[in-house]
Amino acid sequence: MNQEQYHLLKTGVSEWNEWRNEFPDSEIDLSNADLKYSNLENCNISGGNFTNADFLYSNIKNSNLSSCNLSNVSMLYCNLNGSNLTNTNRTNIDLRYCDITNTSF
Repeated sequence: MNQEQYHLLKTGVSEWNEWRNEFPDSEIDLSNADLKYSNLENCNISGGNFTNADFLYSNIKNSNLSSCNLSNVSMLYCNLNGSNLTNTNRTNIDLRYCDITNTSF
């Protein structure tokens, strides 16, 4: 896991999205990240490696997760309403009790 990226994402979505716009080709490694209870609404985390990450009870509404590696990720009770999960690796992902209304897979 890239600690700098982790701290930037935990700082806030606006800061994260600004960084992504500035460095769109940066590889995102947030594998094993503890992202429980995070507010990631409208976040661009596309293409990231989130293997074994924990998003328990997170708000990921209207976010771009396209082309992410979400293998072995816990998304229990997440709000994914309106999010983009196209072209993701969802091997062993746990989406129980999630709001997936209008989510693209």
